[in-house]
Amino acid sequence: MPNLILVVLTILLNDLAAADAFWQSSQPTAASANTAPVMKTGAAFLTGYTLAPKEDGFLRFGVAWPHPRFRDNNNGTVTDNATGLLWLKNSNAFGRRSWAQALNDCAALASGAAGLSDGSTSGQWRLPNRKELMSLMDNGRISQSLPSGQPFSSVQSDFYWSSTSNAGNTVNAWSVNFFNFGWVSPSAKTTAYYAWPVRNLMAAIAPTPVPATGAGDLSAYVLNAREDGMTKLGVVWPNPRFTNNNNGTVTDNLTKLVWLRNANAAGTNKTWANALAYCSALANGQAGLTDGSTLGQWRLPNVKELESLVCLGYNSPSLSNTAGTAKWTAGDPFSSVQSSNYWTSTSYAGSTSNAHNISLTDGSINVTDKNNGGFTWAVRAGP
Repeated sequence: MPNLILVVLTILLNDLAAADAFWQSSQPTAASANTAPVMKTGAAFLTGYTLAPKEDGFLRFGVAWPHPRFRDNNNGTVTDNATGLLWLKNSNAFGRRSWAQALNDCAALASGAAGLSDGSTSGQWRLPNRKELMSLMDNGRISQSLPSGQPFSSVQSDFYWSSTSNAGNTVNAWSVNFFNFGWVSPSAKTTAYYAWPVRNLMAAIAPTPVPATGAGDLSAYVLNAREDGMTKLGVVWPNPRFTNNNNGTVTDNLTKLVWLRNANAAGTNKTWANALAYCSALANGQAGLTDGSTLGQWRLPNVKELESLVCLGYNSPSLSNTAGTAKWTAGDPFSSVQSSNYWTSTSYAGSTSNAHNISLTDGSINVTDKNNGGFTWAVRAGP
């Protein structure tokens, strides 16, 4: 009998070990504490368009999306395996709402409503902040600019509210459009847009968790208790956020990307093609660099990389200081930052004569003709 018990225990232990190994292999690898690696944009080869060898769709930098990207939990919820966020499957549960109504509707959501059978209770759901909402975007697609095979229902060809107020004008909040241009822009809070509720259920073990937006207390503005500036959810920024390497480069300790310290070394009015060429031609000895970098290591950032610098608690520019605790000032840690449009290496999938740009005036994301002029800020991978 003792031998039989030992055999049974051995079998059970082996089964448990196998189950644990399966569980570990099926889960995303967690990012380190206080880091938020930048995921790929989704840009890829486009029909009828020859990719430039230095553009996003050719290089495809960033953390690869898990496969599958999403998991339908068959209870009215969908898990994003890249970010660990839990989304309502029905992306149009409430119809068009003002910003304040959207905040309240999401907070009141619970199991038994909107197709939910997940056991959730009132107060667990919320309106996503801008970075969370943007994390769903696939910049390689239009109509809808969501990853292929996504399981959501009733996605609308219109703007969706985020919980993030616009620091430059608090009567506006940030909204995201998943159709056509993939606009990310501020809108009057009285406007009727859609709301897509979220919960952060597995974010702690995700490969690309969403960082905090940097939204915070705004002068002469009373924060709504449910908005981003009050809840401040997401990966907490390390302190210091940036490290000046004293060699012409700055390391972002949140994303581990290395940036050219001079944010206007290239000067103004470069076309997109010239911006790509300028960055790829950078090396040690140029633009204040004494970092030992070699030709080809620097590049124009893609749209998700450049957006990772945006701090939504400030405007003109929407960038933080070295510590990540206040607004940028000259030399802290970057120099020559322009409150204007900066090019990204990400072509617009809907019209490849255009590329995405980001305004550091407020953090807006738009597209513009590649022959237009814009500012250029080079990046390279960290060690």
